[in-house]
Amino acid sequence: MGLALSLELGHKVWVRKDTGFSLEILLLLLGIGFFFCLPAITVYLHAGYRRHEQDAVLWLYPEEQWLEYHNFNETWVVTASDIKQITHYTPKNYKSLWKDYDYLALKMHNGQTIVITSLLIDYFRVLEVFPQTPQATVYKWINPLIPTSLNASALGTSSSRLAEPV
Repeated sequence: MGLALSLELGHKVWVRKDTGFSLEILLLLLGIGFFFCLPAITVYLHAGYRRHEQDAVLWLYPEEQWLEYHNFNETWVVTASDIKQITHYTPKNYKSLWKDYDYLALKMHNGQTIVITSLLIDYFRVLEVFPQTPQATVYKWINPLIPTSLNASALGTSSSRLAEPV
């Protein structure tokens, strides 16, 4: 079931039949390209998570229901009454290559957001500190890099309870 292409040059006729072999080569090359993209996506995710948490330190105090988070040359002391909602961003499929790349976004009442990635701590340990806080889970196929809007410039120093040097 090949396509026939004919071209008439003078009195000679050239006929080319497409046997599907070129389609097989194309599919093979696409498969190989996809195979090599998988490690690149993993490296991209890991580099973004690592960049976000490279100097981070987190202390949890479950009995008192507060945590102390150091990152971006700032310190945030967060109590249960400061948090409006905790959102857990996690992969849809727990069998995927990126199943270990998830993060928590702690949305504060004053509009600030603190992001804690899975490279720093397992998310359930943070959730144990704030059991009464509203929690949501967002499922994605791949959890992309932390948006730049959630980095230090967005966290700011406007609140007297947050971003107070300890």
